Order: sequence, then C-alpha cells, then structure tokens
Amino acid sequence: MDAVTISHDVYAQLPALQDDNIRLAVLRSGQLDELVNCSLITCSINDGPVYEALSYAWGDRIRGYPIALNGLPFIVFDNLGQALHQLRDTEHDRTLWIDAICINQSDLEERSSQVQKMQQIY
Repeated sequence: MDAVTISHDVYAQLPALQDDNIRLAVLRSGQLDELVNCSLITCSINDGPVYEALSYAWGDRIRGYPIALNGLPFIVFDNLGQALHQLRDTEHDRTLWIDAICINQSDLEERSSQVQKMQQIY
C-alpha cells in the first residue's frame, strides 16, 4: 500500500514548480481519542518557515491509518499515523514537513521537483 489519498481534492497545485514552494502539514491539536487532523499550507522554503521534518520510513508499511487532511479522508502508513497520533499536542498545533503528506505522491512532476529540494528542506 502506498500513502494515497481517498479523495484527490486534497492537493492544490503548487505554484510554479521551479520555485522554492513547499507544502507543510499543520498537525492540529487534539485529544488522544480523536482522529488525527492535518491541514496543508504552502510557503517558500526561502522565507525560512519554522517546522519540524519527520521521516516516516520505519515499521509496518502494509497497514493504512486514516487521518483527515484538509478536511478530507486520507490514508497514510500505519507507522506514520501512529507517530502523528503521538506527536499531536492537546493544546497547540504543530507544523511538520512529511514527504508522504506534503508531496503529492501521485503527481510525478511535483514529486521530482520536491525531491530536488530535499537538502533545503532538511
């Protein structure tokens, strides 16, 4: 299973792929028993946004974990979902860059463009 959307309306086109625009995921505050909820924002990496980078490539990559992304159902790998669940604060939002969420994995042109920015992102 890949980290795929249930709804293709989650991603807006990034402005000018040759620019230094990236998406960040805002992990919304919530209680432990609530669905993980994230919102995507777009910014320029050159503006020096404050965020934490999260690598998700560990653990079970077979089972999916449902979250809400921009208010729509979205499936991530179980390990990423569990990490988001544990990282979520009960009072404050958290801004993260997570390749499985912040890059539209089904858009090859975007994925290629974003991979070239990885050194800047990390």
